[in-house]
Amino acid sequence: MSRQPGLISLTASARHGLSRDDLWSHAQELGGGLPVVVAPERGDRASAVLSDGAAALGPWLAQRHDVTAIADCGRINSEQVSSGLISHANHVFFVVRPTAEQL
Repeated sequence: MSRQPGLISLTASARHGLSRDDLWSHAQELGGGLPVVVAPERGDRASAVLSDGAAALGPWLAQRHDVTAIADCGRINSEQVSSGLISHANHVFFVVRPTAEQL
């Protein structure tokens, strides 16, 4: 999939306010027709994008009862830039490896 449209363009638009239609203009369709907002492929780049946009996107998505959002927030740490998304989530799931060192 192409990088654009995606999370970069969505977070830039979120600073000025979003409508439901705006969200779909930043999405691409998977083969089965599911709309997805594509993030940069590297975690550090996605973190840089989210450091600007997560604070606006989290509350906006939380108010959208007609949108189901699933966000892969990567590794959780003390400098978590996606905390603006996580703090507004209805559910948070962790996927971990089965060893204590990975927790």
